[in-house]
Amino acid sequence: MALAAAGLVASAEQGYSLVGYVNVTITNGFNFVANPFDVTGVGAPNLLSNVFSGESVPQGTKAYLWDVASQAFSTPSTYTALTTRWSINYDVFPGKGFVLQSPSLWTATFVGQVLLGTNTILVPGNGKWSLLAAPLPLAGAFLSTTNVPPFPAVDGDSVFLFDNSGQVYPDHPVACFNGFGWFDSAQPAQTDGPVINIAQPFFILNAGSADTNWVEVYNLEARPAGSGRLAAQGAAAPDISRITVAAGKVTLAILNPGGGPYDVQFSTDRLSWTTVAASQTGATWTGPAPAGVIGYYQVVQP
Repeated sequence: MALAAAGLVASAEQGYSLVGYVNVTITNGFNFVANPFDVTGVGAPNLLSNVFSGESVPQGTKAYLWDVASQAFSTPSTYTALTTRWSINYDVFPGKGFVLQSPSLWTATFVGQVLLGTNTILVPGNGKWSLLAAPLPLAGAFLSTTNVPPFPAVDGDSVFLFDNSGQVYPDHPVACFNGFGWFDSAQPAQTDGPVINIAQPFFILNAGSADTNWVEVYNLEARPAGSGRLAAQGAAAPDISRITVAAGKVTLAILNPGGGPYDVQFSTDRLSWTTVAASQTGATWTGPAPAGVIGYYQVVQP
């Protein structure tokens, strides 16, 4: 698979968590978005109230889900800034696309845990449209039938990507043809399907008569010896249970059953890590939120 963030290969690590954030520009109008993280440390992790906790969501912002059964958008959930509540607390779990209708420009910061391992997303069949998304903060040709495992495309499948900035759909879908791949008249040489950005959902019509499963497997790269990162983590090793970003600060909740010191490390690509705090011992760590679109945190034993 051609991904924007490389280095995803098999890992022997156990009990290792990776948390991060992604900043997404929300424009004045309709925005097709997706939550690329699993929000951790709360009772109902991926509800709107948790996904946008600590955010300056504009008054009157609306959230819509796509209902596969009725092939229509749901009743909108409206945000009230005074009470910081959504009228319908929809679940926007990773892999499900949704729509934010905003009255003004703002930045949505998605935070949480990267869903490592095997992720399975239902693709309803019988000619139904679904609004799906990659369940991780990655970009790439996720719909390619040459991926391992491949996307379960069949002859006649169609895909639309909404242009948030232009507020339009393309004038034609990207279509799948048996023996060829995906065809886009704007890019006729590209058969792997459209490149889908981080936190960007896509409408897909499954032309098959049965539901199928889209299976994606993500594991972290093995940690090289002598790099300052552990080759494996034991049961007593420190780990991150939750990340929050608010008021220009990042806060990590740390599980540290061994009680020893740990280092907090930051990365923008999950390959090169910088220690931002050394020899920590507390149950939480707080630091300034870095600039940039995407970032990840881990804790390791020094």
